Formats: sequence, C-alpha cells, structure tokens
Amino acid sequence: MILKRPCRICKKWFRPAPRAGDRQHVCSRDVCQQKRHRRNCKTWRENNHEAERVHIVRQRFLTVLPENTIPPTRQAPADRLCWPQVRRVVGLEVAVLAEEITKVLRLDTRDSVPP
Repeated sequence: MILKRPCRICKKWFRPAPRAGDRQHVCSRDVCQQKRHRRNCKTWRENNHEAERVHIVRQRFLTVLPENTIPPTRQAPADRLCWPQVRRVVGLEVAVLAEEITKVLRLDTRDSVPP
C-alpha cells in the first residue's frame, strides 16, 4: 500500500497512483500537472539547448506545403528542403555546395538502384 504524501506544488496530501508508486511527486490536479509539465520542459530545454537549436534550424529548412496540395509520393529528400532558407542560414557558398552534393548523390543512387 502506498502512503499519502504532500504534492510538491500545491502541498496538499494525495495518494500516488499505484502504477507510479514512489515516482509520483505531484497530485493529479490539472493546475499541478501543468506546472510540473512546464518545469520539466524548462529543465529539458536547459539540459538540451543544443538539440533544441538543431530542431529549430531543421524546421526552418523544411519546405512548407500548402494544406490543399498533395505531396508527391516519390519526392527526393533534397526537394523537401527550402533551399532559399538554407542559403539565408548557412550562406550562399555552403548552400550551393550542399545542393550540388545532393544532386550528385541523387544521380548515383538513381543509377545504382534498379527501378
């Protein structure tokens, strides 16, 4: 049997869920759960700031398709990038180099894989 304990946010006593056991430190009230979630997100962002930056840059590169269009089924991976945005972020020379490398890789892959 799990004993009652005080919530770390609202300080009211609660009985932890049986499946969570000793790991549950916050009661199930919506306000407490939201505050716990905010705290956990803040801690994650502080510990993984590099991953967060990588995610933001990747999202900038992805091409945004309008909602009413159907994406092509066999779209090349390089075509999913928004190349003007890539040029703005990494610079013209690096973007052109990356674009040319993806073209060469696409041609090599296309020629080596049977249809």
